[in-house]
Amino acid sequence: MSTVVKCLLLLSFPFFPAAGCQEIETVTSHRVGPEDNNQQVRLSCGEELELLLPATPGTGCHWKIVHCDHSVLRPQGEPQFESADPNGPPGTGGIETFAFATLAAGKTQLKLHYVRESSTRGPFDEFNLSVVVSETESHSLTSE
Repeated sequence: MSTVVKCLLLLSFPFFPAAGCQEIETVTSHRVGPEDNNQQVRLSCGEELELLLPATPGTGCHWKIVHCDHSVLRPQGEPQFESADPNGPPGTGGIETFAFATLAAGKTQLKLHYVRESSTRGPFDEFNLSVVVSETESHSLTSE
């Protein structure tokens, strides 16, 4: 083998991953909704959780996170609202979506209240989800 070829092979070596190196993985997103209220979800570190809840912001109500251990599960940006009927009249209900990133192994109770900020009345609705994040791959939804 010529010296030039040997040099090229040696120089290109760092760019080839060694066997057993961690590869870049696609992020898995796990969706939950109102039917999962009072359930438990098991996720792996690095997975994302999407929470989709019915909302009608035209009434002044919205979902508000009241409990979440941010060292385990962190909200990603602001919740997004999608109208059930984009061509419908103002105040049409739809889905409010919250995105969360799993940061570390652990357990947290994700709790949201459906509230009207101007109201002194308690929450109109509640959503509770027990979230267990592990280092290994395993996601499932179970009743508590």
